[in-house]
Amino acid sequence: MTPTRFSRMLPWAAPIAFAGALGLALLFASRASAGPDDRPTRKMERQISAFERMVDEALVDSPNFLVPSRDEARGLYMDDYGLIVTFQTSLTGNNWNFNNGNWWNKIWHDDDNNVIVINGDDLDDEDLEDLEDLHLDKEDREALKKWREKTVARQAKKFERGKTELVDVFLDHSELLSSLKDTDWLELQASLRGAEYFRKNDLRRLVLRAKMSDLRSYSAGKISEDEMIKRIQTKES
Repeated sequence: MTPTRFSRMLPWAAPIAFAGALGLALLFASRASAGPDDRPTRKMERQISAFERMVDEALVDSPNFLVPSRDEARGLYMDDYGLIVTFQTSLTGNNWNFNNGNWWNKIWHDDDNNVIVINGDDLDDEDLEDLEDLHLDKEDREALKKWREKTVARQAKKFERGKTELVDVFLDHSELLSSLKDTDWLELQASLRGAEYFRKNDLRRLVLRAKMSDLRSYSAGKISEDEMIKRIQTKES
């Protein structure tokens, strides 16, 4: 650095150094004064981790939802809103496999146990309606049409039962989140992948949420289970 350039920077050096020193002083002062105020934050993080484990357990044990790992749920607390727990899922019983963290593949067995592999994320609903695009012969196309009709009907039932399982997570495990405020929302947000039912109905996301005040009223016996279930908001999009 030449002397000329250094002299041009020198007038800014003192203010910058002062600002940096002041920032560090405020940071250390805030940490020193926080003391017990830090504990609720750490406590909340532990509670969120415990709740994530309960969501993971429900998903792994579910006969309806299929998740790509045993550690799928991710919780994020947002001030002035509450806790959002996200996960990715498909539906069980259809041999969908999560491929390299990127997409779901369908491995379909026909009546003669022949195998056809279809990359689900490369196909939209129109592709599946126009089975010419799959380069199958006539018999395979007819078999796949019948399989699809049965699959969609079966998956519709699985999806409804899976939503009931998520409602049970609210009812059974919300007490873990004692650090959340009564005004906070508790939200489960599922990214829906792979299943024929999701594609046919253009479903990509499922959201269930409830107010912590309502969940605590239920836990305290102030409202019935049926009433609590009515207060859980559900949105599919």
